[in-house]
Amino acid sequence: MHAIVAEIEGGDYQGAGKGSKDIKEILRKVGVDANTIRRAIIAVYEGEMNVAIHAYNGVLRAAITPDALEVIITDTGPGIPDIEQAMREGFSTAPPEARELGFGAGMGLPNIRRNTDRFSLDSTPGKGTTLHFSVFLEPGVLERVNASAITIKQEKCIKCLRCLNACPTQAIRIRAEGPEILRHLCIDCTVCMDVCPQGVFDMDCADDPPPAPGSGILIAPDALFGQFGPAIPRSAVREQLQELGWHEHLYIQHAETALFQAASDFALNEKTAGLGFIPVCPAVLNLIQLRYPSLIPYVLPFLSPMESIRDRLLTGLAVFVPSCPAQSALVRDCGILSPSTRLHPRNLAKSLLPRLQWSRTGTVSDDTVSEPPPCLIITGMRRVCQFLDKAERGLTEDCVLTALYACENGCYGSPVWETPPAVAMFRAKSGGGIIRDERLGPLYRIKPLVPRAGVRLDTDMVKAMKKLREIDRSCKQLPGRDCGVCGAPTCMTLAEDAVMGRAVLDACIFRNNSPGHESGAAKETDR
Repeated sequence: MHAIVAEIEGGDYQGAGKGSKDIKEILRKVGVDANTIRRAIIAVYEGEMNVAIHAYNGVLRAAITPDALEVIITDTGPGIPDIEQAMREGFSTAPPEARELGFGAGMGLPNIRRNTDRFSLDSTPGKGTTLHFSVFLEPGVLERVNASAITIKQEKCIKCLRCLNACPTQAIRIRAEGPEILRHLCIDCTVCMDVCPQGVFDMDCADDPPPAPGSGILIAPDALFGQFGPAIPRSAVREQLQELGWHEHLYIQHAETALFQAASDFALNEKTAGLGFIPVCPAVLNLIQLRYPSLIPYVLPFLSPMESIRDRLLTGLAVFVPSCPAQSALVRDCGILSPSTRLHPRNLAKSLLPRLQWSRTGTVSDDTVSEPPPCLIITGMRRVCQFLDKAERGLTEDCVLTALYACENGCYGSPVWETPPAVAMFRAKSGGGIIRDERLGPLYRIKPLVPRAGVRLDTDMVKAMKKLREIDRSCKQLPGRDCGVCGAPTCMTLAEDAVMGRAVLDACIFRNNSPGHESGAAKETDR
């Protein structure tokens, strides 16, 4: 059994939620089914918020076994005079300040009962309330994890630790020889590439443009058009691509626009209610599969733009110019596309630049596509994670269509490009339209998304619980500085690495000064 205790302060609306966050991480590590995790998180978070809104203070106590999550929340406060009335949906006694922040809509207790398998409530007016509920746990089904498309030049690393602290999934470790990526945690985003001042991280693409075959197709991102001067229109870039031998080229932006339109039509025709994610960014899809698997059912049933183009061109020779490692991995991991080549976008832009310096004219095509339909667009990994955290707690149901991009300003902000993203976007959009092509239409996803193994400690939930206890014991022998000097982002991740055989606790140079170094392990006992 694994126990969690969390204090809850009345009126602390922003601080409430720590218990649900800790419980979520443990359930992920022991391999619980994604939908079960979401139910548990919603129930625990609602319970914490009830204390913050209505009570003076409270305590959350949770026990996790391989079979169930047991939660008891007790508070000191005014209590509930009429429990039957409090259980009615829409009834609320929340103060105005809570309502102004979007809390206290009267759905808390009914929502807890709806998302749990056992539920009981006891309250004494003038003293407080005790809430007890259970969620039965089931193991989840996992997807095979493909190798990362990020390359590492370890000799360039100066051990500044920026990548270690920036990685959204804690997938990076700093070893003596340089950085290492834990492939089962990597989502192929560009955060490490973006923060590294030495260029240690890059994308596994060909450095030099390959010779263009007569029947080949070049698939390029729209951001390519924003890498040159303001006087160079799209038509000039297309002309120079033809001079290089690429007589046929498609642009990912068209497929993205078509996906937005298809998503809008789907939401209208299917009368979709509540949250819906447009699968536009493969790195964000990887993030959802890894950190937010309970949100997978809310991803609309379409392939990402790069996947749609890839699957439509299975029978021909194609050279893809991906904007990020996640796009590169989509092409590389499709075995049928063995003739395809992946070309680094930075090198393609450099090969075009000297040609375009002498090309200042060009006609702009009138055959353009319409702008994407209105929807909520969030860019940047930090903001994406903030939104997904709230979505997992059920706080974003009004966002019917949402497009999430791992990079700032979408693919224009990928670190593989040298032009600032805002400038690249302005130039690309003002340089003319995109030629229509029916091959760039969206495709439905046949094989559904499933959670990735990620932080799961073992395929057997009982063994995973045992490893979790070993990690807790090991972590108590560490100082809790989370400094990263050991090469792991936090003391908890170092303890996990040690239990999983990826590191040793002695990698921590401050371990001898830790209060639990000598006796912490001896005092901790299994329950």
